[in-house]
This record gives sequence, structure tokens and C-alpha cells, in this order.
Amino acid sequence: MQTGFLSESYLQTANEILRLPPDIYGAYETAMRLMRENGKLAEWAVESRGKLFRSWETDELTDDLWPEYEALEHLLGEQTGMFYAVVLISGLPDTIDDYRTKGLPPGILTDTMEDVTVWIRDYRRRYGKWGFENFDWLKLHFTGRLFRLGRLQFVHDPFGYKIHVFRHVRTGEVAALSAASIWYDRHGLIDGNNGMSDEEGRWESSYEERERAIVGTPISSGGYARRETLCLPKEEWKKVLAENDPVLHVHIPEGGKMSHELCRKSYKLALEFYSAYFPELEFKAFACGSWLLSPQFRRLLPESSNIVRFLNDFHLFPLKSMEEWTFSRVFGKRHIDPATAPRDTALRRAILEFMAQGNRMISAGGFILREEARNLSDEGVRHGQH
Repeated sequence: MQTGFLSESYLQTANEILRLPPDIYGAYETAMRLMRENGKLAEWAVESRGKLFRSWETDELTDDLWPEYEALEHLLGEQTGMFYAVVLISGLPDTIDDYRTKGLPPGILTDTMEDVTVWIRDYRRRYGKWGFENFDWLKLHFTGRLFRLGRLQFVHDPFGYKIHVFRHVRTGEVAALSAASIWYDRHGLIDGNNGMSDEEGRWESSYEERERAIVGTPISSGGYARRETLCLPKEEWKKVLAENDPVLHVHIPEGGKMSHELCRKSYKLALEFYSAYFPELEFKAFACGSWLLSPQFRRLLPESSNIVRFLNDFHLFPLKSMEEWTFSRVFGKRHIDPATAPRDTALRRAILEFMAQGNRMISAGGFILREEARNLSDEGVRHGQH
């Protein structure tokens, strides 16, 4: 039974990449010692390790991936959640080998693996104990699909949103049209945000590719669908992005300053990185779906704020969402009482004051076309309000 990944020396070597803070490193030390000293725990760790990484290869999670939680808790007590964290980092040598085979800079691996610390801390905030459970997300890190390049993270994947994007062949102006049969509310947001339907005010989008023109429901770059019809002559407009096209999905990892300059540097790093190491992976745009892209922030925060400057680099579009996404990232929990929630930051105060006026928070989607990312200006990429 190969249990080398439970040894002290393994943790020390792994930490050259993981750079765990002392408290999390100590939690790993304790859990690994308990797992080494108990044959059953060691056996379960080896079995789970094999099942986990096989499931990552096939994208098929099995029901018997882990031992019964109660059985683990009986042997590990407060350290039960760390069983999963230990199994997670047992796959690090394979990731290191993959980076070496592809000639990827080791510093990018170290930066990318900072998420191990982020999500172990997240587990402790939610449960009051050390542990880990976000395997679907960290799978991308360990299998070489997600890379942190500067401040931001990137994943090459299909564009998963129902919009069609066009660019004028002479002026470069960008226009976005909704896919057909999408229901919007009276404000031009996708009906059903925060679980609420606008029964009286909702309306349905249209989209049609005719012989000489594309006709459909326009989406302003400000992030709202407009209840009108826009006609784009085919001789003047070229489709440059649509659902399932390859893009780089942008993710904003927790922690650290999120300055506009650092974010823009990340887009340029991504352009260079994928061109150098994955030239076969074409992508048409950077894409993001996030609470940070809510157009509401243009009303709530000063134009100079990092959040507003970040979202101004994107063409925005409506995204069905729940305000819990915002609460989780801003207040640290999915449900809050606006009357008692902390107001210790400008962002928190702005959100709570906005909600006190009867408003609900939303998220949004956004894209930056690849050619735009090369030439981002101080004003962002908002070329028009189609």
C-alpha cells in the first residue's frame, strides 16, 4: 500500500509549491500523522486517492468515492475535513510532472495552487473546522485546465451564454443580440433573478438570421436587453462570438489587491501565455460571469473604484442570478439581515443602503473580444449602446 503521500517529507516537499500558512500546514501535519498511525485511515486514503483521480480522468464521480463520513469522524474527530484535503494534495506530483512535460513556468503552478489555501480557509469559515470539499473547482487546477496569471485565473472552455456578438467590419463597433426565446423582465434583465418572476412585465426575445441581415433583440453594453428590434446588415457586420465558441473564462481569486492595472496586466499575460504554451487552443474572447460585473455598481460606487473600472472593461449582458452570490463574497455568508449586517467597508455600506431602498442585487456576464484585449484603453471597451 503506497502511503508516501502521508509522510512528513511529502508535506514538506509539497509545501514548496503550496506555500501553506503555518496554521493550515499544522492542520495537515496533524491529519497526516493520525492517518499514518491508523491502518484503516491509511487504507481509505489510498482507495479514495485512486478513485478521485480516476474520476477526474473520466469526469464521472462515483457514489463510493469516499468512506462514510461517520466512520471517518469516529477516527479523525475534529480533523475529519482534513482527510479530503490530504487526498487532494496527493495528486500534486502528477501536476508537477504535467507542467514539466509542457514546459510551463513553475512559478505559475505556485500561483495557481494558492487556491488550496483559499478554499481550506473558506471551509473553516463555514464549518468552524479545518477541511476541504470543493473538488469540482480544484480539479481544474490539478489537471492543468486553470492557470493563475497575475491577479486573475483563466480556464479555456466554451462560451456558455445565449448571446450573439457582432463587429462592424469598418468601424470595429460591437453589437450584441440575445438568442431567441429568452424571457426578460421589464428592466431588461433575465426573468427570474432572485427567484422572482415579473409575470406582468416580462417579454420574449427574438433572433433571426435572414438572407441579408441579422434581426433580433439588442443587448446594450451596459448589460440590459432592450425591448426593440435591431437590424444588422450582413455586409456590414461580422459575427465574432456565439454560444459554444472557445473563450478564456476569467475568474477572480480571493485575496490580494484587485487594481485595474493588475487585472489588465493579467489579460496581457494570458494572451502571451496561451500563445506560447497552448497555440492550438484558439479563443475568441475573455468571458466572465460574476457579481463583480453587476451594472448596479456603476450607481453604487465611484467611477474610480476598482470594481467599476474592472466591469467597464467588459461588454455586459444579463445573467440569471441570485443575490446570495454577492452576499457570499462581500459578507462571507449567503444569507444576511440588512439591518444587522456589518457596514465596516464602503462596499458593504453601499450595498446595504441600496437594499434599504427596496432593491435586490444581481450579477451579470461580460466579454472582452480577443482583439480588444490587446488594446484596452483607459475608457474600457464600451464602443456603443446597441
